Amino acid sequence: GSLALRAPSGGVVIAGTLNGKGGTHGEGSSLLVDTQAIDMGEIETLNAQDGFTGSIALRQEGAGDLVVSAGQSLVATRITLEADQGGVDIAGTLDTRSPTGGSVSIGASGTVSVEGSILADATGYATRGGSIELDSSAGGTLLHTGSVLSVGGKGGSQTGTVLLRLPAALAETVLTASPGSAALQMDGVISGAAHTVVEGYHTYDTQGSVFAAYQNGGVIDAAVTTADPSNPIWSDAAAFGAEADAIAAALGKGGDTTFAVLPGVEITSTGDLNVVGTWDFSPANVGPNGYTWRFGPAGDLPGLLTLRAAGSLNLYGSLSDGFNGTSVYGGAFALQPGTGPSWSYRLVGGSD
Repeated sequence: GSLALRAPSGGVVIAGTLNGKGGTHGEGSSLLVDTQAIDMGEIETLNAQDGFTGSIALRQEGAGDLVVSAGQSLVATRITLEADQGGVDIAGTLDTRSPTGGSVSIGASGTVSVEGSILADATGYATRGGSIELDSSAGGTLLHTGSVLSVGGKGGSQTGTVLLRLPAALAETVLTASPGSAALQMDGVISGAAHTVVEGYHTYDTQGSVFAAYQNGGVIDAAVTTADPSNPIWSDAAAFGAEADAIAAALGKGGDTTFAVLPGVEITSTGDLNVVGTWDFSPANVGPNGYTWRFGPAGDLPGLLTLRAAGSLNLYGSLSDGFNGTSVYGGAFALQPGTGPSWSYRLVGGSD
């Protein structure tokens, strides 16, 4: 079963008894709470005593940090935490370990800080792993000494993924800030990850100055998708990609083949967002002056694209990478050999 408690402009008070326990061999119920302020003590009781151990999704829309204090723990198959007007602080434990791997996603307008443990391992299979995503839109991401992020498979295999997502300007503070004061800190332990990615992203609103300069009505067309220094979106991604090796080295990850620093492009719209042209990220798609959507000193780094619309997200064109063009004719849709890692997409419609 599942229980959703929503009071976006008020509060949620749980005064009665709720039973989310599954039957014999059954899973616990899922829980969603969306309110101005989250009482983590109540949530912990619902989780530990009342059987809400399926997925747990908590959204705090009011001001203040969302905190899992030292000694507190949440155990579920999937955990999502969001703080619209503050940070998220994990001093306790988030545990989504399962036979096939768990998932933890944390988003905050402020700082995402971890002093405790986030566990998402696959306990039943050496070939499976979990995933952890930490997303800060303003404050930064701090993995303090003693913190643990664990996403591996059975027997300690490196099969999981970790994504640390923050604005490019905050990621770049590791190059200039004094020790211990950068907005991105990785002093904890990341265990079992086949891939750990730091995404430093730039955000563009279709009503903002960059799109105003395109004079295209706020749609995603050739003006947006052309790989060329004359395109601000491309040049921002290229500038961050050029710093990827230096950022990795500053974080103590230079030469670590499981670690990557990648540029992110986020395009948002307060209404509908329309993709009317083809956005071909393939290195075979060369721009008018010889540039591609690959970056870094070696020219081999892809990026991450986020399209986020408050209204509908309409794809009238194609998003593609690694294929021989985007036409159904002439042998297209064939994977190109040797292109390496490709771009990743995050597509969101109806966001708030």
